[in-house]
Amino acid sequence: MELLVMFVGSFSAGKSSLINSITGKTDQCRVGIAPTTDDLTYIPWKGISLVDSPGLDAVAKKGHKEKSLEAARRANVAVVVINARHALGESERPILCELLASKPEVLVALNYWNYVEKEKDQEDCLAYVKDVFQSLMPDVSPVIIPLNATNGRDEALNMLLRGLSYSLVFVCAILHLTCT
Repeated sequence: MELLVMFVGSFSAGKSSLINSITGKTDQCRVGIAPTTDDLTYIPWKGISLVDSPGLDAVAKKGHKEKSLEAARRANVAVVVINARHALGESERPILCELLASKPEVLVALNYWNYVEKEKDQEDCLAYVKDVFQSLMPDVSPVIIPLNATNGRDEALNMLLRGLSYSLVFVCAILHLTCT
């Protein structure tokens, strides 16, 4: 059984940039201001598959939300990528509810953290995202990692990778798989 790590979020939240930083390949996934990921993209990496998904709210492309949610149901871990500059708008909540209903192993990457400069704004943003996820997942407290997806040397990226490792070990134990 192949282990899948799904990256999901709004368009331009930084899903593709984050995968590029994780793999160390700047051209692994296309990036841009407009929606660039039209379909699910499976990237083999260290024995697992990273799944880049279309933006859940990309209105110009029909079927993005459905494709992403279907893949998320099959994924072992979901990395929800959120744009910290305008974290979790009302349009994202119903989509997150659908996603989280099928995915207990969740990590939250709060991207564009470098643009949230004031300490008070950082505290407010983290508290808001934590409250939203707590309301959507009352029995689980997902790890929320503020980061800059384009900075591959960032300590926060290392934290995300450690979180992925722990989540995948947990999934393997649940599935009775041997992971090396």
